[in-house]
Amino acid sequence: MRHLQAEIATMPGVDDVNPLYTNDFENGAQLSLVVAMPKASEEQIAAVASRITRIEGGDFNGCRQSTTFVVGDRLEVKRGAELNPAQIAGDTHRLRELRTRVPQASILWSRDGATVRLEVSDIDHTSDVLSAVLATVQPEPMTVYVRSAEPTKFPTWEVGIPITVEQRANIDALISRLALPIYYVRVDDARITALSVYITDPATAYRDLKSVISTIAPTKQHPLQLQWHLMVEPDNFHQFTGDLQVPDCRDDSGSPKPQPPQGNQTADAAELQRQLASDFHDCR
Repeated sequence: MRHLQAEIATMPGVDDVNPLYTNDFENGAQLSLVVAMPKASEEQIAAVASRITRIEGGDFNGCRQSTTFVVGDRLEVKRGAELNPAQIAGDTHRLRELRTRVPQASILWSRDGATVRLEVSDIDHTSDVLSAVLATVQPEPMTVYVRSAEPTKFPTWEVGIPITVEQRANIDALISRLALPIYYVRVDDARITALSVYITDPATAYRDLKSVISTIAPTKQHPLQLQWHLMVEPDNFHQFTGDLQVPDCRDDSGSPKPQPPQGNQTADAAELQRQLASDFHDCR
């Protein structure tokens, strides 16, 4: 471990190297390495990735591994056990290009096996940032997660790509027609699969939520996971909240049965959830 740290620290473009090895009962052995190279060239970053692989050899095959390259201010490229130097250099190039479009954000691009995720956080105008990300990255399968610093004003997006410009426009058109403000939207295969909305008035919640469901038009093949919360809760414990899969076709026993409030859910919220489940249970 010390040999790895000492050798990498002397390479061109490296500002700092921080290795961490842990081995506990719950998580097992894990090696995490953070290499700070905020001003390094892409070639220097690729060279460090190659050297890490060569030094480690098979010494850590029995533990989980991760390496994070800090390639700019709040700009990180993270990998699991496999380090592909050319891919890391390419991702660095695209992240730095994205930084010119999104100057104020924390950005992390992680790859671990088949799991690819690009996260952009602590920003406003999340829809515009999502557009910038989609215009910058290659249309390969991955999840793009854009989290707002103010979710009551700008929703968080979690989007599976590839997604075409036309498909994105169709989703934006659906969002613009919703009767309630949203704070989270998940898109898979160019369809809205999960949605979290704010209830602005409990008196109109049933009508508003029913309108939201009808607008999204979920089906048995393409269900919607819908969550809702009152925008301002008067009681920190008893809350007007709900969580419903629409339609819920996981059980063929017929119409949904009455259920008691879940957790800190109010009785009115539980009844609203049951009523919506009853209205939208067509699993044909």
